[in-house]
Amino acid sequence: MKKVLTPNIVNDIMKACPQAKGRLGNESKGGCRLKNQKELFEELKSSSTMSGIQLYIKKVLKLRGFANQTVKDKLLLLAEEVGELAKAVRKNSSGASVDPKRINNYDSVESEIADILIVLISIANVLDIDVFESLKEKEKINISRKWKINSENKESFK
Repeated sequence: MKKVLTPNIVNDIMKACPQAKGRLGNESKGGCRLKNQKELFEELKSSSTMSGIQLYIKKVLKLRGFANQTVKDKLLLLAEEVGELAKAVRKNSSGASVDPKRINNYDSVESEIADILIVLISIANVLDIDVFESLKEKEKINISRKWKINSENKESFK
C-alpha cells in the first residue's frame, strides 16, 4: 500500500516536538502547544494540495474522535452520505417526488459532496493510501480508454 504523504512542516513540528506524535488535541506537553479544529481549519487554504487536505482530514477526524473507526464503519457512513447526496439532488430536480414535510432535512448538493469527500479521504487514510498518487495512477489507465457519452436524458443539477 502507498503511504500518506505529509508536508515538510509537519515533519519539522515532529522533530521540534516529538511528544506531539499521535496527539492532535489542544493539550500542551513538554512546552509544545498542539492545534484545535479552528486552527487546523485556518491553515486550510484554497491553494492546499491534495496531500495537505488529506492530512487535514486525518488530524481533524482524530480531534473529533473518529480516528479509530474501521474501514467497514467508514464504508457504511460513505453509503449513507451518498444517499444524502441523492436526496439533495432529488430535492433540486424538477419532477422528482419529495416529501414537503422533510425537504428542510435535505442538505445542499455541495455540502453532501463535501461529506462524501471527507469520508472517502478518511477511508484512504485508514488504508494508508495517498489519494493524489492513486488518482494519477488511475488516470494513466483512464486516458487510454475509449469513452462514449450517452446524450439521452441529461439533466442539469444547477
